[in-house]
Amino acid sequence: MPLTTPFFTLENMARMSEREYQTLIAGNRRRYCETAASPPPRSLPQPRPGASPRPPARGRGVPSPKTSPRTIPKNDDDWRS
Repeated sequence: MPLTTPFFTLENMARMSEREYQTLIAGNRRRYCETAASPPPRSLPQPRPGASPRPPARGRGVPSPKTSPRTIPKNDDDWRS
């Protein structure tokens, strides 16, 4: 979506004072950051008795069983020339 703004529109707008900025930052910290007094995280639900565990999901950082480890090129390899 293209957006057109006349020259110096943003530059000429009113700016936040230092006090307004600090109030904004403090509000964001209260809203999004944890503190040492935060309650502990809830525990994960326990599996039902007799249920078989699911295998771990494959995704980023989990190699497929068919992949081989990466090899480091030898110093005598002439791939850089």
